[in-house]
Amino acid sequence: TEIEGVKTEEKKFSVLNQFRLIFSPQYLRTTLAIQACMSISTFSYRGFTSFILQFYEASNSSIKYSETMFNNVIQQLAGAPGILIGTWMVNNALFGRRWTTVGSFL
Repeated sequence: TEIEGVKTEEKKFSVLNQFRLIFSPQYLRTTLAIQACMSISTFSYRGFTSFILQFYEASNSSIKYSETMFNNVIQQLAGAPGILIGTWMVNNALFGRRWTTVGSFL
């Protein structure tokens, strides 16, 4: 299909052409919806894991700062296999990008 602002003879991959494609009127709503979902998911996860230490300090909890830092590091390391599995799922014909994204929100 013809992309607005992209010449048909420009068949090679270009980052600028890809941005023009995802922000074209045809894909704009989908792009913004996916960006909103990913932003909310990322900010809620990062906010929880980053500010939990301050919440523990504010309450007179018996949990020490070093323990919460250790738990935070373990949480971050536990996410590493998820990145590798997610990458494999996106490139796998059985799952693809759509179902991998859906599964990541469940």
